[in-house]
Amino acid sequence: MEALELPLGPLTPAASTIDPVKKLIRLLLFVGGIAIAVWYFKNELVPTPQSARGPAPHFRTPDHNGPPPVATTPPSQPTTPSEPSAPDDLTAVKGIGPVYAGRLTDLGITTFAALAAADAAAIADGLDVSPEQVSDWMVQASRLA
Repeated sequence: MEALELPLGPLTPAASTIDPVKKLIRLLLFVGGIAIAVWYFKNELVPTPQSARGPAPHFRTPDHNGPPPVATTPPSQPTTPSEPSAPDDLTAVKGIGPVYAGRLTDLGITTFAALAAADAAAIADGLDVSPEQVSDWMVQASRLA
């Protein structure tokens, strides 16, 4: 007797069902690889914006890290003496560090006398601090002048 041969074909799933699955897996791996590469190089791809006034003080919260608003009116300054005075170390005032001292210098305030005589509201707007804080600085500056 002869053996019967049945046309069953290969014992693996049909090639038509494997190809779409392989294509989907390859697509997902490709997209995942791109996502990982973008995440890894995110600091090099998108530069961090830099403020013209320097870095924000370390105690600022992320929602207040934007650059301070530009003052529309310059702070009032005392009448200029006949001979220019040497700049004072504004960091001697409690609450003024190197960053705020630099920003006060940018506003034209370099001495304790100039700080004591300036307009508190204009300085507060220029530095993005409260007017009460500037008033406290002005009281300390008047004692140091």
